[in-house]
Amino acid sequence: TLSPQEEPAPLPALPVPLPDPSNEGKPQLVGRFQVTSSKEPAEPLPLQPTSPTLSGSPKPST
Repeated sequence: TLSPQEEPAPLPALPVPLPDPSNEGKPQLVGRFQVTSSKEPAEPLPLQPTSPTLSGSPKPST
């Protein structure tokens, strides 16, 4: 009896916090995406030049 009672307790608890974090998570995700985008382009920039450099190195070498 305790198991079934405990199960329904956590179930309703999850759906309740879900809506709260979901609404807040949406704006947070957007903010995170923006922050990630700013950081991502900064990192990929140096990474991108590195890729062409590696590709170019083997080409001239060959």
